[in-house]
Amino acid sequence: MIKTCYFARHSIIAAMDIAGVSILTEAKEWLDQGLDAEQIKLELKKRGFDERHIPEMMAQIKKLQNARKTSGGLVLILIGAVICLLS
Repeated sequence: MIKTCYFARHSIIAAMDIAGVSILTEAKEWLDQGLDAEQIKLELKKRGFDERHIPEMMAQIKKLQNARKTSGGLVLILIGAVICLLS
């Protein structure tokens, strides 16, 4: 059972790698356009991805979205620290 889950997870990631950079770059573009999760799921379905693989892809896209939010927040914290030092 564990091996099945292990191989299933890696086959999903491999499927993303085959479609590869195009899906991740398109995901970045979708996030830039402000698409929400449901709209991104519809886009993935239009591209012909299997329903079983979409949740794993959405998890990867969510990680990308959270990384963007984190980097933006860190920039704001840095700006606040500099302003605090200058005051």
